[in-house]
Amino acid sequence: QQRLVDTEGQVDRFMRRLQKREELLVQEEKEEEKAKPVNLSVEAMSLGTRAVKALQQAEVATVGEALALLEQGEDALLALPGIGQKALIDIKRFLRAEGLIE
Repeated sequence: QQRLVDTEGQVDRFMRRLQKREELLVQEEKEEEKAKPVNLSVEAMSLGTRAVKALQQAEVATVGEALALLEQGEDALLALPGIGQKALIDIKRFLRAEGLIE
């Protein structure tokens, strides 16, 4: 039997490079996940201050949560105090622009 001897530390360098690459890939995946429209804050929807505060008081913090409410029906969003027809139209306009609804 012959043994391979790593006299120059090639294996260690390779393993360190491989580990760094894997860490970078994981970090990039996390950044991509944050960049998805459903993970954006409701403030990113370009709504009026009143509508944003109304959503925040109803504990709707992300675009995804607002989308979930809208999927229950428009009445679910309109039932929130401070959300009227104009805010509903603006929310739907933003969701359409991001390709989240048709």
